[in-house]
Amino acid sequence: MERTAAYFFHAANTKLENGELVMRINQHGDTKLPEGYTHTSGFIKSKQTILYGYFESEAKLMDAPWVSGFWLTNGTKQWWTEIDIAENCPCVDGQRHDINSNVHVFRSPKEHGNVKKHFSKSKKYYHPDEIQNDYHVWGLEWNKDVIRFFIDGVMFRELENTHWHQPLSVNLNNESNKWFGALPDDNRLDQEYRVKYVRIWQ
Repeated sequence: MERTAAYFFHAANTKLENGELVMRINQHGDTKLPEGYTHTSGFIKSKQTILYGYFESEAKLMDAPWVSGFWLTNGTKQWWTEIDIAENCPCVDGQRHDINSNVHVFRSPKEHGNVKKHFSKSKKYYHPDEIQNDYHVWGLEWNKDVIRFFIDGVMFRELENTHWHQPLSVNLNNESNKWFGALPDDNRLDQEYRVKYVRIWQ
């Protein structure tokens, strides 16, 4: 039988503790989940959108089957794009050394190719350590020409900026995600996604 889960974001899963952002699972207390939902998780996003810059976060990913995310996105009538700086589930067997990055285009205006059908460009890279065991610094350099991804100051990916020319919001979350095999283990709901900081330079 296929294992499934349905979740939604609940504010109780996101806290500031001792100077760190901490995201957990199922902290919704006695709140009754809507029919069909099994879990809650955390989400936080910037109020402002930003066009280009260097984005950095020092974080310790969850050691449980939930994706820990640090990403940029925004959707308008003209543009709907996304840049995934860190989108990882290292506790799943076979992914303990994986670094995942991705860029998406869901919609773009006519002068930029008039994208109507979603496309993405994902890449996976090997890291010598199990990345959930310690804090790592995730970075993104994004300008009108190129997009570069970094971990601990080392660039691991570069691609031409063909479509990502829209102001984006900054997002942090933990989520279930079937494409990563990140389906909740109810015996491992005590793990945390911990973020020391998010910094942005323009």
